[in-house]
Amino acid sequence: MTFARFIHLCSGFMFAILFLINGLEVRAANVDCQADRGGDGLVLYLYYPTSSDNNFPSPMFGETTSPLEPFDASDLDSTLGTTAQYRNAITERVKTDYCEFDVRVVQTTSANGTTNPVPTDDSYFVVGIGSDPKGGLFGVCCNSNMARVFAGSFAAGAVVGGNFDGLLTPGDGTLDRWANAIAGTTSHEPGHSSTLGNPGHSSADPRPGEDARENHVMDSPPAADRVEDRHFSDTSYEALAGALGLYEQTLSNWDFINPNSSTANGLRITVLVDQDADTPQVGSVYDGGLSPWGDADIAAGGTANFQGETYDRYNITFSDPQGWNNGDSGEIPAGEELLIVAEN
Repeated sequence: MTFARFIHLCSGFMFAILFLINGLEVRAANVDCQADRGGDGLVLYLYYPTSSDNNFPSPMFGETTSPLEPFDASDLDSTLGTTAQYRNAITERVKTDYCEFDVRVVQTTSANGTTNPVPTDDSYFVVGIGSDPKGGLFGVCCNSNMARVFAGSFAAGAVVGGNFDGLLTPGDGTLDRWANAIAGTTSHEPGHSSTLGNPGHSSADPRPGEDARENHVMDSPPAADRVEDRHFSDTSYEALAGALGLYEQTLSNWDFINPNSSTANGLRITVLVDQDADTPQVGSVYDGGLSPWGDADIAAGGTANFQGETYDRYNITFSDPQGWNNGDSGEIPAGEELLIVAEN
């Protein structure tokens, strides 16, 4: 597959990394998803009110979404954790879902800075999470850069004969299962917003070699899959990366993993460089036993547009296949990790 990922490298630079691995995907590793973040990217507020909030916008997609009712463990299964423990577990999973994107996930219980007044960040999105039910509706988007989650709808199905019978019913449910279910919807709903690239439901469809649709955040899967820890599909990832960019990192030392079912035999990184900046050069490339290539070439590739700005485009192609620790020369077996070090 072909998809774009974006990072800020240093002042005045925006690098778009395009991985072309024989039609396969690689993923960046070693990002601490739970660490506090700064930066100028999108701020995703997870708003768990402690009292009813009549300032929450309504309607959303024809559904009444205000007031935003409180989030309270007593409406779910309080034998598994306190309200704070539920909030923390849900937030942790949402941080993991959005880990590689230039997104700062903020947990809050306050209307101040979410609905009254609204955030002052240049780019933001608010997900209001109440523990009230809404029939069979778990969440809905969007109005004024906000979405709504009805966590109580999971509780309504956690009864004998309900959708979550044997999954979230007392004695069967766990805090992890509840957090997975609520966090899945919390991560899903912003995906219907143009602010986040609007990947939508169709982006959950798997590409060749990818895992099943029901494992993907933008699907609306059966109950048994909702209580599992899901992730964004490759197509969703592409849309989100294009709209949000990747979280700030250096490009000099990266680990990649081939997560798909076929061997990959090439790596090309497309770099977008500010037109006033110097031409990038590859100074040195790691040629040790953790990489199937010992060199890299860089070539101009015209221009490209990103978020309304025009950048010079360069292609870095890793070359000089070599024997290495994890596979044949110039090849990355499915599931294997490789190390890329390139300095300019």
